Amino acid sequence: MKLLHWLPMIALTLGSGAAGAADLKVVASPHTFQVSRTQDIVLSIANTTPGSGGGVALMNGDTIELYLDLRGGSLAEAPVATLLQGERFEGQNFTVEPVSGENRIRITYAGAGTQWSSAESIQLSLKITTPSTPGVALVVMKLPTLDGRFGAAEWNVFPINVLTADQTPAAGPQGPEGPQGPAGPQGEVGPLGPVGGRGPMGDSGPRGPQGEPGSAGATGANGATGAQGPAGPAGETGATGPAGPQGETGAAGATGATGAAGPQGDVGPAGAAGAQGAQGEVGPAGPAGAQGAQGEVGPAGAQGPAGPQGAAGATGAAGANGVSGWTRTSSSTATDPGASAVTNHSVSCGAKKVVGGGCRITVDLEGGIIVGSYPGSDNTWDCVFVNWTGGATLEAHAICADIAIPD
Repeated sequence: MKLLHWLPMIALTLGSGAAGAADLKVVASPHTFQVSRTQDIVLSIANTTPGSGGGVALMNGDTIELYLDLRGGSLAEAPVATLLQGERFEGQNFTVEPVSGENRIRITYAGAGTQWSSAESIQLSLKITTPSTPGVALVVMKLPTLDGRFGAAEWNVFPINVLTADQTPAAGPQGPEGPQGPAGPQGEVGPLGPVGGRGPMGDSGPRGPQGEPGSAGATGANGATGAQGPAGPAGETGATGPAGPQGETGAAGATGATGAAGPQGDVGPAGAAGAQGAQGEVGPAGPAGAQGAQGEVGPAGAQGPAGPQGAAGATGAAGANGVSGWTRTSSSTATDPGASAVTNHSVSCGAKKVVGGGCRITVDLEGGIIVGSYPGSDNTWDCVFVNWTGGATLEAHAICADIAIPD
């Protein structure tokens, strides 16, 4: 197998498919690792073809293999977690299995035919042990090429940087927190819950206040007829005079001794009914009765309407400028064809700073080797090539940007 040599500072995914086919690439996160560490890595396989016409017709049994060339490092013995992104991949079945004893992962699709567009991706979370010396490690993706659905390139190479702690760039300052977004709409009112069971009877409450006087009661029944006095001679019945006004109640006299009962006289004629006496004073209210048992709890009332949405918070102040004005620049030269000849070449970013780069040669593994790929200064990327046989073209690539340094 012949591979192109890449030593980038940023993991540039430069493998490509055939013209008109989807361009599947592997992106490592993070893209830079430190030497002699066991750490997590996420490998994302995505279709990076722009537009909607560059999908891959994915069929049952399609297999993709990832080879990890870690230069002395290894794939750790740990489960590989899989995350599928995109509507077409929801509910699909991908079998992901590390190959025992090898730094290799096999991914097999088992399901109905579907389309792999730029909206879908596969993400694998795994652990690796990095090499003990700085340089570049490789992720090599092997694609099925029998019917051309994945393009013409069977082997696709993607680099990973491995640096010492001193070479690892320091992180920039944390930017300010963004403004608070507006609150979401009020959700619909949920259904009324069932009525709860009857609770225990509460303790007796305190004695209530004195009630208002009640209305006048009905006239009581006539009292028992007193003892008949001795019968007098019957006089003629006179005409009934008008009722006189009610006199004031006199003081009660002392009760006299009871006389002996006389003989029963004849019943005299009934006298006219006397005027009704004045109503007596209201008697004092009786004590309050004992408190009745606690009634059952009624159902809860319906929830009131949602209140108005609050105003959005003020936008925070803008953070300081960081990295901007990204550009990519390249330069090439013919190498010295002599055996063991050394060729040096560099590319300049001009007034911008160099933030990453890489070197490339146009010969196979038997023709020569890149022995140096590094930033020669703040604005240049240098490449060093040792030729073994024949001639070649040495390319230098740099990623340039304007970097604002806070005061």
